[in-house]
This record gives sequence, C-alpha cells and structure tokens, in this order.
Amino acid sequence: MYFLAEYMMKGRMQAVLIATTFALLSLLFPPVTLRKGILEGLIVLLIAALIGAVFSIFLVDNFLFVFGYGLLIWLPVWFISVVLFVTHNLARAIETAVLLGVVSVIGFYLLMPDPALFWEVMLNNLIEPMLSETNNQAISIEQFSHYMTGMVAAGYISGVLLSIILARWCQAMLYYREGFKQEFLALKTNKRIANTLIVIVSCGLLAEAKVAEIAWNMIVPLFVLYTFIGMAILHVLLTAKSNSRTMVSLFYGFMFMFSFITPLVFLPVAITGLSDSWLNMREKILNQANG
Repeated sequence: MYFLAEYMMKGRMQAVLIATTFALLSLLFPPVTLRKGILEGLIVLLIAALIGAVFSIFLVDNFLFVFGYGLLIWLPVWFISVVLFVTHNLARAIETAVLLGVVSVIGFYLLMPDPALFWEVMLNNLIEPMLSETNNQAISIEQFSHYMTGMVAAGYISGVLLSIILARWCQAMLYYREGFKQEFLALKTNKRIANTLIVIVSCGLLAEAKVAEIAWNMIVPLFVLYTFIGMAILHVLLTAKSNSRTMVSLFYGFMFMFSFITPLVFLPVAITGLSDSWLNMREKILNQANG
C-alpha cells in the first residue's frame, strides 16, 4: 500500500489512475487528497468517476448510471475527508459520517411509505431460490426487514470510514509514521452523543411500534461510531499486556474472522466504546500500566 500512496501523491493524473482502477474493481479506495487540499480531491473524484463511466460503456452500456454510482460512493468519502482535512481530527470525521448515516435513515423513512415492506420485497427477490427449502426463512425475512434501513446505512458508513482510515494511514506512512496510531488510539467522542444514544435506545424500548422501529434503525449506525472507539480502547488495553503484539494481532484477527459470521461480534466492542464516554477507560489503563 505504501507505493500506491507514494504514487498518488506525485500528481493529479496518478491519483486519477489509482482511483479509477480501484473504482473498476468495485473497491472503496477514496479519491481524496488529504495532503493537497479540498479542490484537488474533488477534481480527482470527478475525473475518476467520468473515466470509470466511459470505460463502463463497453461493459454495461449505461454511462449515467455508472457515473452517478461513482459520485454516490465517493462524494460522502470526499465530504468526510474534507471534515478531516479542516479539523485534523479523526474522531470528528467519524462522528460526521455516522451522523450522516442517522440523517439518511430519517430521510429514508420520510421518503418511503413503508421501508420495511420495501426491504422485504427486495430480500425475497434476492434469496427467492432458498425460500423453497424452508418456510421459517420467510418469517425471519419479515422480521429482518424492519431493521434493514439501519443496517444498510451502517454498512455504507463503515465502508466510507474504512476508506478514510485507509487514506489517513497512507498519509501517515508517507509523512509521519506514528501519527495514525496515536490518532486512532486516542479516538474519543462527545459525551452528548452518548447521552443522545441512550435517549434513542429508550425510545426503541418504550415507544410505539413505528417510532421504536425508526429509533432502532438510528441506533445501528450510531453503534458504528462506538465500535471504532471500542476497538481503540481494547487496543490500548492489549498494548499494556506483556505479549501485546500477539494479543493485538489476535484481537483484530478475531474481529475480522467473526465479522463474516455475525455482526454481533461488534456489539461488546461498541458497548465498551459507549461506556468510555463516562468511564474514561484509557486513562485508567495507562495509569495502571505506568504504576
């Protein structure tokens, strides 16, 4: 990844080439330029999307769809990178991305008469061949569909954030190798967001059906924020151990492996991140390690 980052920094066309290549491979590598500024990143984004759309004519014969898809994928990445470029604060960038996810959930419920029905129809169409094998699957799809809006928002936001984090890591590799590690391990969010999440969880537990459904769909992307914070806290905790390198590697390996099996593996990590809003765990861990 180092040589790709170094190549991208040489000029606009090099960045366009890398971004376009990854777009054609359907990877979310962002055409952002955290080092060279907001306008340069936007220019790279637009040119990459345009070139990708031109190439797609030979594959799908739909220029506007592919161009629009590129902008849909990359504009939020560019916007979050702008926040990071202006604030120089990774936590603020992650907060902004997650709040955009929450706003998108609310917007989807305002635009769609029945989001759950929309997802149920889509899921049934996607896995229709498997439905004939069991009748219970249809019931689970109906239940699952009520929370798909939040899960899709969380999945998309996670992809955006991974792209931003990858870009930030590449930037650190080029200019300040320890910078990303220090920034990531210090991730902390505003306590007001944690308090707001508790209120939304209360609505999910106590409110009527429709309001509760919207609340739970807002909660899912918010837990993305606290998952990243929880990973930072657990990383600090494992670093304080004698065999820290092995423990940290096992932790991330475990998270990666089980994420393909169930997203519930992130729940205790997110709860750890949420708890830190009041407990300030990292300071206690470092004090114990130094003591």
